[in-house]
Amino acid sequence: MKKFIGIIIFTLIICIGISASAQSISQDMIVLNALNIGDFTDGDAYVTRGQFVSAVSDIMNYYQRPAPKDGVFEDVSKDSQYSGGIYFAHDIKIISGYGGTFGIDDIITYEEAIKILVSAMGYDYIASQKGGFPHGYIIIATQNDITEGISLNIGDELKASDVSALIVNAMNAPVLRQNGAGSNQSYEATQGRSFLYEYSKISLTNGVLTDDGLSSLWASSSVGEGKSTIDNITYNSNGIDTSKFLGCYVDAYIRYDSGKNDIIYISEGEMSNTFEIPVNRLLYDEEEFSLTNIIYENVYGKVSKAKISDTADYIYNGMAYADIHASDLNIKSGKLILIDNTGDNIYDVVHVDARRVFVVSGVSENSETIYTKEGLPVKLDTADKAVIYRNGVKADLKDVAAWDVASTAASIDGKIITVNVSSKRLRGKVEAIDKDIKTICVNGDYYSLYNASIINLIKLGREYEFCLDSSMNIVSIYDSALDTSLVGIVADAEIENGIDSSLKVQIYNAGGQFAVYDIGKYAKINEQTGLSQTDARDYILSNLKGNIAVYELDSNGKIKFICSPDGTIDALNGYGLVTDYNAAVELSYIKSAMNFDGKIVVDESTVFFGIPSDTTDLKSYSVFDSSELVNGRKYSIKAYHYGQYDGISDYAIVIPNDVFDAYNQPFVVEKISKVVNSEGEAVECVYGYTYSDKVKKYSESSNLFSDNNVKIGDVIRCRSNSKGQAIEIEKICDAGILNTSVTGAGSTYNASPRFLAMNVYNKFGNILECTTESLSGTIDEEDVKNNIEKHVIKTGKIYKLENGKTNTLKEVSVNDIMDYKSIGSEYSRVFIYSYSGVVRMVVVY
Repeated sequence: MKKFIGIIIFTLIICIGISASAQSISQDMIVLNALNIGDFTDGDAYVTRGQFVSAVSDIMNYYQRPAPKDGVFEDVSKDSQYSGGIYFAHDIKIISGYGGTFGIDDIITYEEAIKILVSAMGYDYIASQKGGFPHGYIIIATQNDITEGISLNIGDELKASDVSALIVNAMNAPVLRQNGAGSNQSYEATQGRSFLYEYSKISLTNGVLTDDGLSSLWASSSVGEGKSTIDNITYNSNGIDTSKFLGCYVDAYIRYDSGKNDIIYISEGEMSNTFEIPVNRLLYDEEEFSLTNIIYENVYGKVSKAKISDTADYIYNGMAYADIHASDLNIKSGKLILIDNTGDNIYDVVHVDARRVFVVSGVSENSETIYTKEGLPVKLDTADKAVIYRNGVKADLKDVAAWDVASTAASIDGKIITVNVSSKRLRGKVEAIDKDIKTICVNGDYYSLYNASIINLIKLGREYEFCLDSSMNIVSIYDSALDTSLVGIVADAEIENGIDSSLKVQIYNAGGQFAVYDIGKYAKINEQTGLSQTDARDYILSNLKGNIAVYELDSNGKIKFICSPDGTIDALNGYGLVTDYNAAVELSYIKSAMNFDGKIVVDESTVFFGIPSDTTDLKSYSVFDSSELVNGRKYSIKAYHYGQYDGISDYAIVIPNDVFDAYNQPFVVEKISKVVNSEGEAVECVYGYTYSDKVKKYSESSNLFSDNNVKIGDVIRCRSNSKGQAIEIEKICDAGILNTSVTGAGSTYNASPRFLAMNVYNKFGNILECTTESLSGTIDEEDVKNNIEKHVIKTGKIYKLENGKTNTLKEVSVNDIMDYKSIGSEYSRVFIYSYSGVVRMVVVY
């Protein structure tokens, strides 16, 4: 998908209520949604006959959609959202159904879709002369480019991406009109009058956009605000911001109704090739960097060059400049967008996008000023009358609201010329955080962060509301959605010297990252205020370091309150609850209101912090779930209850009485080999897979793994020394099923049907061994398969051990382990590792 399309997607998301990253959205689907034709939101979803016919009816009834009603089809009543379109199509004889039914919920097939489109366009008679249904209709569709770019066959069931491509092609094909009657009748394609134009007076035009109403490719705009010029023809912009397409070859849908030439939808055209270079990849210091030779670092970290035409047009934040210098390309934020309209790999247009992005706190209409959340004024230039767009549509300053995300574009002389504002919000649970590439996963979808510091303000598993910019990047956390309190372990505190010297605290948070925060000037520290920086530092180091702390942040991300949560657990048997617990016996997963009974009570939301015995070794800190606690070992656990008094420990610090391996996940062994360690000794090394990553474990002694009969396909845990070398092995599952030990509340299940899925998934923190003795059962096989896909595919892995002369471990799919033949004959057992009610790893033997 090309760059500028992403900007259009944002506007559509507001209308159709989906996330671009959550669904498969084709360019044709974007066009149809922009034109309000059909209701296609996921390109991979199959389309029903009712849904398809309704979309075709939308074209033929563009301005007045037929209301739902009852009619001749038993399965189509007025209660159906598609009945109006279906009965309209029936009345004009482009559909007939199956006698008394229509098949409203049947998946539309290729030949059915072609038949309906060709009939709607008036080609029934000619199609009948060419063989009728289905081949005559397919011939007509091919001759009129309705099937262009589509590889489908008779009988294929269509997905939304296929259907959208057919409909868009048909929309722009000519309709057929009958001339004369009886023996004098003839048929003629109405060239220049497409199917869409016939019913809506909307047609597709192409060309280079040379004037956007603010600027042209050569100087200031010659057509004026609210207008745009494409291939020397001027159209009404219709409130759409076309500045991002200046100099680009575009596809635009124009409405000519009532003498108006309005742009309804615009996107980058197929002839245009755009290339973006973020500012952090531009190599300004390279000697060859110039207006005609852009030097940058490519995605592989290599130095690359982009050739710019000697006659290229330069557009700086939406304004064209004839006199521009290489130094003008040296921007502090944003990107360069290079456009090639001729296909010769020499770029004809350069957009310098040096916009400023911020969250709005309020506006002053009188002074024409927008204020940022930091309280800084952003003055709009009254002389140039900065143009404002909100959610892609032209707006006034009074329409800009607090918590909107604003992007201001200034001319080279610093005067603001355009303001793009987004009011889009995203609310959901944070499911993953990637600090390296500045992305987070919310509700199953990944979003980029405009500001990486947001990572320090959020916690895994918690729900937030985020403010998004027009490119669907997360810019800020909406204030009312920020958790009242954050929780983490205080790792260190020190005063940073310098002009802006400040007290900083390092906290290991519940998301598993080290975050550094400034302590606000008037911060409250364990109910104390007004402490000097030195006293505050000393107090934190003496009383909070190495312990869980509750803290709150102000709007600038500085700590305004931090304290020990000890006081909140007074009702739960004293401060800190520091006790030695046996991992297998004294950990309880059952809720027990106000009653520990000598056990630590946890549930799936409890966060465990692993702390090494030497707490200065920050790299060894970890956040994990209770299943990481190895059976039979003793731990010092400080359990903290924070929140409602339900008897459940919300947070726990785990300090082992011996060496603690912070990453003690079980893993399945892929390979064992001899390696040479740093002392030049030959020792064994095991390679394997956890449910998320590939691991490598070195042994302390030369033959630790072979002495413990570790084989390919075994599932093991390793305890490590301070050097990270394996010193003890716990075998969870033996690949030969000769000596299987199961950690936790292990059970053996028949695999009928397919691992008794509900028994597996309703267990908490258990490692289960399943046999495959029976293939009969009462649970529907497809339900079991769906459960496995739902719980394993997103977060875990499935491995299959192929026995033979050489054992081979392969990553496989759900279909592989659901196959009757392989499960019933070649394989006899299944190992399943799960926690928090979710299967994380499956090994099939």
